[in-house]
Amino acid sequence: MAIATAWKAVTFTGLVGSSPTSSANLIIKSMNQIWFKAKKYGWGWYPSTWQGWLVVIGYLIIFAILIAIFETNVEKFLVPYLISVIFLTSLLIYISYKKGEKPGWRWGDKNKK
Repeated sequence: MAIATAWKAVTFTGLVGSSPTSSANLIIKSMNQIWFKAKKYGWGWYPSTWQGWLVVIGYLIIFAILIAIFETNVEKFLVPYLISVIFLTSLLIYISYKKGEKPGWRWGDKNKK
């Protein structure tokens, strides 16, 4: 009963919309949202949404954990460390590519004089 009342209140205020299909559209819209915008100068991306920032912070945390794990004996664990870093960085680039704007070399605004 309380859930139905809360659902009506949310629907009435227009936060979700007037039908279940509109809430499905919101979910689809958020799935298609760009998490990383293309840099204005050079090649690459930067996070533009909280999801993008979450990915970058997760990358940094896992990278710090890898450093803490492998720093005890660098000579012995150099190859596994490098493989882990390459995999982690490749994953970050893949996510940025899939959830970001089209990559390419940019040099500022083309419309500005």
